[in-house]
Amino acid sequence: MQARFSNLTRLILALAALTFAMPVALGQGRIPNFPPGIALPDDTGRHGVVWLGGDSPIGASLGPDLSFWAFGDTFIGDPAAPSRRLDRVVANTIAIGQTQSGTFVPRYFYRGTFDARQAFFPDPDPSHKYWPKAVLVLRGKLYVFLSLIYVNLNKGADDPLGVLDTGCVVARVNNPTEMPTRWSVDYITLHVERRPSQARLKPVVEVIPADGGRSLIVYGFFNDEPSNTNRSVVLLVASDALENAPTGTDVDPSRVQYLSAGPGNANPTWKPGFGRWETGPGDYFDTRIDSVSGFTVRWNSILAKWQVVGADSQFAAASPWPRGNPFHPKPTARIFLHPTPFGPFAGTPESITQEFFTFPELRNPPDESIYCYCAHQWQDPTEPTLSSDANLLLTYTYSSRDFNRLLADPATYQNKSVFLQNPYSGAQANPDVARTPMPPLNVRTIPDPFAAPGAPKPLPFPPR
Repeated sequence: MQARFSNLTRLILALAALTFAMPVALGQGRIPNFPPGIALPDDTGRHGVVWLGGDSPIGASLGPDLSFWAFGDTFIGDPAAPSRRLDRVVANTIAIGQTQSGTFVPRYFYRGTFDARQAFFPDPDPSHKYWPKAVLVLRGKLYVFLSLIYVNLNKGADDPLGVLDTGCVVARVNNPTEMPTRWSVDYITLHVERRPSQARLKPVVEVIPADGGRSLIVYGFFNDEPSNTNRSVVLLVASDALENAPTGTDVDPSRVQYLSAGPGNANPTWKPGFGRWETGPGDYFDTRIDSVSGFTVRWNSILAKWQVVGADSQFAAASPWPRGNPFHPKPTARIFLHPTPFGPFAGTPESITQEFFTFPELRNPPDESIYCYCAHQWQDPTEPTLSSDANLLLTYTYSSRDFNRLLADPATYQNKSVFLQNPYSGAQANPDVARTPMPPLNVRTIPDPFAAPGAPKPLPFPPR
């Protein structure tokens, strides 16, 4: 694996001299850290810009010492005068992380030039852009699940972002072991609303493999603004629908199932297709994962439960964000536990919710403009400490709803990482999350997500 990355490794080492600000080791060398640095669109070193902060990082291991990271809206600046400006934002960038001398070093990539800058996953048209939301490595290919964001070109003072999530497009990287500038990327539409509306399905928050990688469990949210309905939903997608689809095509609906429920969220059952959402929440099963900005789902072998890690800031519903409304950030990240990966992760005897980390940025005195969101658990399967279920490496984004502060204060709109040893030991009221000896590495197995008692059994996909 290492030899296959030789060209990329040489590029990373060559770029070290161009770094705007070197990262700082955070104890364990592989802990992600994303300071400002040079971003390049090609192999030559020309057209370099300064990466000045990107939104909501998501990552995946590419092998020993190497990882992939994707960011949403990113500030890029002129190397001669690096400063944040709203007219110097691209919708997404990526980074390749490498451990050098025990220190995590990211190298950033975008497309175009400073004067003709583009997102790494370019905008499909002038009224849409892509925000990375989930990432998966499967059978040698990298899959980046992108939210297709409708951009309101007529946005006003009360809607400075002017964006609406309208669906999911998957970027399939066929050669992720090459340099990003040489990647072959295909785009496959999982689900898109052709006419943006206030009721919408957003199947793009987290993805985990199931059935030996033959299918993918896709977590998302149904959102209906008129009725103030927001429920976490689950799709099941046959992997071959993404592996074999030609670029520019839609996923075959016969290769998709959705988890439905009866009255009271009872009797979860898989049904074919995407479900119906145009007239309301329909019959989607609600996993009750309260973390709209993102989360991770992992099997915890110590607790013998499926574990969701996430956090969200809470907006009051009185008036549109971000102007004129009270703002109440939740100060903690949370763990949700359940015997199945479908939950529900709250409100049942089997579910456990634990607040395990207080964001230092939200401690007293309170600042109503600051919030922390997009909390994820990062596990590096090639490093024992960071793959141990006894520990938890938390990544999250720290930002402000004050746009002037975002531009002026480089400490905001940054990505943070914190390494927590055994965060479950403090939950004395819940014996399931007490301190437990760690089983030997390399003997843990992830159980069949559909085999747990009470887990709904999927329908067989029709033969291709």
